[in-house]
Amino acid sequence: MRSSSETLLKRVGAQDVETWLRAAWPDQHHYPGKTQCGRLADQVNTIVDRHNAAAERSAANAAMRARRDDCMASQKFARALSRELPRTLDKFRDELTMITADVLAPVDGACNHHITVTEQLLTALEDFLALPAPPKVVEHIDNILWIERAVDEAWDRIQPGSSDDHEKMRFSPRPDGPLVDFISLVLEATGLGSRDQDGMISDHLRQRHNRARPPRKSQRDRG
Repeated sequence: MRSSSETLLKRVGAQDVETWLRAAWPDQHHYPGKTQCGRLADQVNTIVDRHNAAAERSAANAAMRARRDDCMASQKFARALSRELPRTLDKFRDELTMITADVLAPVDGACNHHITVTEQLLTALEDFLALPAPPKVVEHIDNILWIERAVDEAWDRIQPGSSDDHEKMRFSPRPDGPLVDFISLVLEATGLGSRDQDGMISDHLRQRHNRARPPRKSQRDRG
């Protein structure tokens, strides 16, 4: 598949989706209507728009990473300060005890103020450290599985009385199946792929695309 730094992808329309559904699943008595095809097109265009906004998304991701780094650094200092402040607070309280015994009212008021401010700071630090860290940048859209779910929804919304065997057909992940054919048509039309990647799509639908493939045996090993 192409990287997000290459040329812009092409948006699709409801008519495109309808054409591809009929090509992938020929001879069905009923097909998803215009509303379902429009929604499916919108789902495909979500991928297209996300890809085409890669530069802006990269800047946003960089800002998110910077915000997370700043927060993590601040939390590190906050934890260190929250460990030191209780000792400072204990010293203020010990001092207040001695001052009270000597009946030194003016100094007593100043010490009480220091104690109050330190207690407030400790409370604020606890509240700050309880905040969740900003989220990590995660690429959460899997193009092929996203299209699969959108196709599933489109077929599920067709009118009652439709063919009872279309569900068995559309969910088959085999390379020569209609679901793989439809996804291949979408990827080719948008610019995300080509028509020679049915095996890759099939592996992806089976959740096998991240598995390491075993090395091929040499002729000597086979003999």
